[in-house]
Amino acid sequence: MCAETSDLADTRQVIDRLALRLGAATTEVVWRQWAAVGGTASRRARARAMVDPEALVLVSLTLCEHEPRLADFLSGWAAANSSLLSIQRMRNLAADYLPDTRHRLVEFARTALDSGKDHRWKALLAEVKHRIPVGDHAHRRSASPRKNRTRITPPRLNESSTLLLRLRLGIGVGIKADALAVLLGLQGDEDAWASVRVLAAATGYTDRAVRSAVEDMAAAGLIDDLEIEGEPIAYRATGTTWARLLEIEKPPRWCHWHERFTFVVAFLDWAKTSRAHQVSRYALGALGRELIERHRAAFDRDRVVLWKSTKGGDDPAAFIEDSVNTLSTWIVAHA
Repeated sequence: MCAETSDLADTRQVIDRLALRLGAATTEVVWRQWAAVGGTASRRARARAMVDPEALVLVSLTLCEHEPRLADFLSGWAAANSSLLSIQRMRNLAADYLPDTRHRLVEFARTALDSGKDHRWKALLAEVKHRIPVGDHAHRRSASPRKNRTRITPPRLNESSTLLLRLRLGIGVGIKADALAVLLGLQGDEDAWASVRVLAAATGYTDRAVRSAVEDMAAAGLIDDLEIEGEPIAYRATGTTWARLLEIEKPPRWCHWHERFTFVVAFLDWAKTSRAHQVSRYALGALGRELIERHRAAFDRDRVVLWKSTKGGDDPAAFIEDSVNTLSTWIVAHA
């Protein structure tokens, strides 16, 4: 085998190994979260970080092709608990996923409408179907359950990881409940204050909508605001106060699952499509770096990976390997 052929084979193994590890780590996180929000999945470890329900549904719709049991969970959960989901937020976040996922979201919405009798999904059903590219319907694989053998229960609202759903149940499904959940989930960060832009990125709503919501909550004394000359107004929810009110030890961590899940989906899709091409180690470094750049927030948040230059003597492919492996470890450790 010549050196070039050996390099291509080794690079292919690296890509497959990274995809396998990242996919397995994400699947582990997904099952933990489903167990917390109403699935009867048996997992030794429980979800500790706050569950982001719309991100969980969307990444599960993506992974169900490789994990068929997820289709059962999705169908059963759509019928039993869809009222706890935000239609607007689902619509906004779905734009960051692949056409496959948006096609499966049509089936999820149909189940929520028909079996769950949740008529809010009618508008999303029509809109998502309209957005799927022409000719895409024929070959996309549906997320149809086998026979819905999975028993679905109400979310365990006494668990801290389901805090977002608990706030929605008590306050109402909308921006204010979501913004409050994010602010509480950021309490463990070095800087618990968050700008409108940070909150908009976390919740998936527009800056304008988020600003209106947090201004109302600050005026009502539910959250604090901080204005420093030359800086955007920042907001904070006092974790100890809300923890006493909610009778929890401390608010669960907000882990920006949407940003991390969308990177996972993009990387797995790239790894799959790259099998049809010969990818050298140089190409792995260049293309992988480009992919990570597009999803940089998945690594920058919580300083999962300390960004560095790959110029000079650095090995770009090694940087990609280290980054993906580090993220795989991080999401399981913090789930």
